[in-house]
This record gives sequence, structure tokens and C-alpha cells, in this order.
Amino acid sequence: MPVVASMLKPDCFKKGQHIGNEGARYNGGINFESCGTVNFINSMASLKKNVYDDKKYTLEEMTDAILHNFGFKTAFETGVYSPDRREATDEAPKYEKIFFDCVNAPKYGNADPYADSILKDYEDRMLPEMLRLRSYYGKQYYMCQISVSTHGPQGAITLATPDGRLAGTTYADGSMSPAPTTDKNGIYAVFESATCYDHAMCQNSQMNVKIHPTAVKGLNGTKKLLEIIRAYMRKGGFHVQFNITSSKVLREAQKKPDDYRDLMVRVAGFTQYWCEIGKPIQDEVIYRTEYDA
Repeated sequence: MPVVASMLKPDCFKKGQHIGNEGARYNGGINFESCGTVNFINSMASLKKNVYDDKKYTLEEMTDAILHNFGFKTAFETGVYSPDRREATDEAPKYEKIFFDCVNAPKYGNADPYADSILKDYEDRMLPEMLRLRSYYGKQYYMCQISVSTHGPQGAITLATPDGRLAGTTYADGSMSPAPTTDKNGIYAVFESATCYDHAMCQNSQMNVKIHPTAVKGLNGTKKLLEIIRAYMRKGGFHVQFNITSSKVLREAQKKPDDYRDLMVRVAGFTQYWCEIGKPIQDEVIYRTEYDA
């Protein structure tokens, strides 16, 4: 693989060096790829709201609820890796109130400065830290906020989080995509939240949007899609990608994969055949907020 990659990079052949020996013309390709950014921001917003501002719970009470998964079964026990369905245990009544407050704490993606200011602070703090580090080439690291499909396995090994996410559940995708169904104020509110900081600071700030086909049907629909993209770019967004499909179709494809072998979806930085994606990622894509006409 390095040989093939080297042949496709400028100057490797001329220098007689592969990419591992800095044979390529541009070698600053070592980056810090973040994953679960939005779950982290939402969790910090929940802790700030419930523990420090409103003082409803102590950190010890919050920790106890997290360790007991808010009284629900884990994603591994239910086989459901999104908030689509939850199964309570006998402990659920004990944690009902704290779970409710965590789920309903301010969330990124609603043009709410309470949560968005935490994201801005995170971004402003992370970049200087990255620039202090050096890769094995001796070059600066840079921020590349793109989850690809790591939000599945990373979510799988993570306990419940203060934003109300249950243990084993897949993280929110990308880095600018709201956690599924937590964005309540429409797509332009998502854009407002996502551009609360300067995207030029990072190599990538990825947002995924799911749109029902009826919303972009025909010439008028195409114009709508163009206006959506323009609106985000004018706000300062750098990277947005779309799935033009419905949750209904994706659920059917999950049940009957042989009937949907040609169905492709945009995951979080790459496109893949639906039938070749694992269930944790499929569940997350299905449960993304769906915008329609």
C-alpha cells in the first residue's frame, strides 16, 4: 500500500523515496482527528447546568447515574446503538429525574449560546495545544475534526455520558453535526451553532445533514439545496455533506439488505454501501435528524 500511495504522490518517484521517508512534495499530513466532540460539548453543558449553575446534583450523584447507565440497559444488551429505543431496568425509577434533566439540558445545534460558547472555548483552546506538538516528521500537528466511522467503536467502549447518551451508544457523527434529534430549531440554527468559531483554524470541521428526498425534488428543490449550502458557507462553514434519503428507506434496507445492495450513504467523511456498514453506524445514520419540505 505505501508503494502504491507513493507512486500517486508528487515527487516520490523523482526522489526515489516513499511517503514514509518524506518523499512526497507535501508532508504535513499528520493530524489530530477528534471524535465525539458534540457529545463532549453537550456533556459539559449538562454538567454546567445541572451541577454548577442550578446545583440540582453533585458530581458524585452524576457519576453514580452514569455508572448505572441512568437505569437503562446498555446498547450491547438491547442491540440498539441510537436513542431510538431504550429498555429500563429495575433501577430506572432511581435515576429518572437526573436522566430527564441531562436529556433536557442545553444542546449544541440550537443557536443557544449556553452550549455553543462551550464549543467555541474548546476550539480556541485545542488549536494552540495542537501547534505545540510535533509529528514524527518534526512538523506541527493540526486539527482534523472528522470521525469517519470511529464514532461507532469509540461510542461502543464509552460509558453513559452527562448529555443523556447511554453506554455503548454511537457518538454523534463528524464534529459539527448535532447529536441525533437534539437539534430542535431547524437547520439554520444548526449553522448558527456550527459557526460560533473560526473554521479556518482547523483542517476539517465536518457536518452531515440528512434531507428527505421530497425537500429537494425537482428544479425548486435543487435551488433549495444550493441555498442551504450557500447559507452555511456565507456563515463561515467549510464542510457540509448530505444524505438525500429517508429514515423509512434506511430502516427497510436494514431489515432487507439484499433488496438494497446498490444503496450508498455518506457516513462521516466517506461514502459506503449501506449493506457493508455495521449496525452501530447504521443506527446512528437512521436516527440523524431528518429535514423535509
